[in-house]
Amino acid sequence: MLGACIGRGESVRLCLIDSEADVTVPVSAIHMLVDILSQMTQGNAVSLMPIHAELTTQQAANLLNVSRPFLVKQLEAGASPFYKVGRHRRIRFSDLMAYHERLGPTECQCRR
Repeated sequence: MLGACIGRGESVRLCLIDSEADVTVPVSAIHMLVDILSQMTQGNAVSLMPIHAELTTQQAANLLNVSRPFLVKQLEAGASPFYKVGRHRRIRFSDLMAYHERLGPTECQCRR
């Protein structure tokens, strides 16, 4: 039913059954919700992360489905920007996704 809402403009008005209020959401949010529900029906776990999130190297490696030492070597070689908090490296989610796009599907299997 959500799929039927897609493509009818920039926003969609939804009526929530448990509420008397209507909610207006961008069509892009409906696309995302359809994708999320599709992944869940396939038995895949789904998590949402703000684009400005800052990740540890372990979190970033987990998202890319690579080892932490491999990712650290890539970061130290200049493959993606990162910064340090004390001795610990941090990578912004947006930088990680840009790195993933440059790698392509053969290098890692990102769980997006």
